[in-house]
Amino acid sequence: MLSKDARRDVAGTNGKKARPQHSVWGVATLERTQDRSKNSPVAFLSLKGEGGYFSAVAFRQVASRLLSVEAGQGLAVVYFGHLEPKVEADGKAKGSRLLISQAYPAKSSAQVTPTQIRGFFTLLTAPEAKYTNSGDFLLRGLLGYREGAVPFSFWGEEAYAIADTLDKGAKVWVEGILREEGWAASEGEKKRYELRLRVASMLPLADASAEGEKGESPSGRQEDLPEFPDDLDLPF
Repeated sequence: MLSKDARRDVAGTNGKKARPQHSVWGVATLERTQDRSKNSPVAFLSLKGEGGYFSAVAFRQVASRLLSVEAGQGLAVVYFGHLEPKVEADGKAKGSRLLISQAYPAKSSAQVTPTQIRGFFTLLTAPEAKYTNSGDFLLRGLLGYREGAVPFSFWGEEAYAIADTLDKGAKVWVEGILREEGWAASEGEKKRYELRLRVASMLPLADASAEGEKGESPSGRQEDLPEFPDDLDLPF
């Protein structure tokens, strides 16, 4: 779990509640829903995108909409959201989960996509640089956002070009794809699943915190969630 100082450093807000400095979106089929509602609607979701199955959570009106449809019938949805810490029963944050803040049904012609992500992050560790047995260059480490963290991998020549400029605490603009990966510590043990970020592009920034608070990309223009006007029907 991140310390209070680390959470403040990642957020850049002195601990105040702030809007996410990254966005996640894609198209996936709704495979399963689970109603976890108590005082207000809560939906746990299983979706299937281009990269395979992944889980997510939705609250309030979005949860109500998703719980009102029949899952497992190949319904494709366009979703938007962001990462948040995944808190276990012991109250500790372990990994990240996808919080869906908007969801709309896609037309039957819509194709599922990878889960795409872009935004401002903080390097919580100095990235590990290595060459694989096949000769490919790999950077991997941990990216921080607000009160959470997500492991990342960055492959190839672009990763090699910026490797020497990255260190713990660096602010970076990242674009990439989220994947939910599973592993078992030993044979016969139940698999554990974790969201990981495969970086397509990473840009070190001298003062990303100032730009991130404005919600601007490194190009200097305001960044909003992308739209899919050709693939949308009416909302649920």
